[in-house]
Amino acid sequence: MIELDENVTKEMNKYLDGTTIEEIIYNNRNMFHFPAVFTGTQLDQDIEVLDLGNRAYNCLRRSGTNTLRDLITKNKTTEEESSKKQLKRNNRNLGVKTADEILIKLFYYSFRVQPESKKKAYMQKVIESNISD
Repeated sequence: MIELDENVTKEMNKYLDGTTIEEIIYNNRNMFHFPAVFTGTQLDQDIEVLDLGNRAYNCLRRSGTNTLRDLITKNKTTEEESSKKQLKRNNRNLGVKTADEILIKLFYYSFRVQPESKKKAYMQKVIESNISD
């Protein structure tokens, strides 16, 4: 299972009513969805902003993924979500745990760069994207 950052999840949970981000991720661990919402300037940032571990960072660099734009463009399956399967397919020697780390760090970063006034709406989209039918 993905190791979650206590500080980020605590901040996210402030915007959730009646549930926690830990519950949402756990209940949707096989297919967790989140909107990756960035400005053009943010998309052009180096993947270093995600604060990835060495293995994840090196796997992405070896595959030519240098910016957030590269990461999202190469690995998206729809307009708003990146796929763990696609990520593993595009990055040689990338295991499940490393793919999970990359996606969760991308999710955290997407949340953190939201203006304070939009964080609640962003978290609502996360909930809606992960409702089980």
